[in-house]
Amino acid sequence: ESGIEVVDHDAGFSFVSPSEEGPRQSPTSSGSGDHEASEYYFGVPDGVWHRHGDPRTLGWGKYRRTLMRIGAGEGKGRATFAADLPASGSWRIFYHLPGSTVSGRSPPPIDGVARAFRAWDSFGTYDFELVAGDVRQSVEFDARTAISGWNDIGAFELPAGPVSLEVSDSTDGNVVVADAVRWQMAGDAP
Repeated sequence: ESGIEVVDHDAGFSFVSPSEEGPRQSPTSSGSGDHEASEYYFGVPDGVWHRHGDPRTLGWGKYRRTLMRIGAGEGKGRATFAADLPASGSWRIFYHLPGSTVSGRSPPPIDGVARAFRAWDSFGTYDFELVAGDVRQSVEFDARTAISGWNDIGAFELPAGPVSLEVSDSTDGNVVVADAVRWQMAGDAP
């Protein structure tokens, strides 16, 4: 594959949950029971980014197939995928989604415990912000119609140097997923 990829457990990934005061680097499994560091949290997240590492997850990653999730919010929860582009030009941005549901399960039974741990995740429209230098550009992505895998967000004229794609928790669905982003020079083979 060509291009620059940043996944949810890379150094280029950070997140802010609405209740936190500043950005955090990607969490790792700590065994401490903290939700944002939990490897096997199944419910719809409650306003805090959670790591989802169920072996059935179709997350992207070379060594660990995990992803981060947060319940729908007011835009205060943000995940950031940052990269350093080697050249200016037209770059295509791709966003990875695991499929129509994060949990990969059928709808839950009526009982409360099952609902808490086997949530039926519905995707909606995601609010992205592309940041390059002092320029911030809003980008809308309809995750309801996305394919399982890499989704082409579009081509953008970007300068060489630091860029980022910020993913907000604002959605008309009930969950936002932050898994992986790929920057690829327009015209390069995927």
